[in-house]
Amino acid sequence: MKQSIVEQFFKIMYPDLDIKIKNYELMPRFDFNEKGQFVEGDSAIFIDVITNSLFDEYNVGYELTQFTGYEFSITKC
Repeated sequence: MKQSIVEQFFKIMYPDLDIKIKNYELMPRFDFNEKGQFVEGDSAIFIDVITNSLFDEYNVGYELTQFTGYEFSITKC
């Protein structure tokens, strides 16, 4: 998933907050299949944001996960 999509999400869902992405890292994830083999799963995305606004990292990460299917971890710097 591209960083620009996440930036658009922030602008649309939180137009009153000033949120800037400092670091955006896409990490591959692996899951076990029925045969006990590792297979590539959906990627996890780690984001560091800079904001001086009230910002709940957990809820925003949860919303992004629900909308996209990717697992998000957001940290406020």
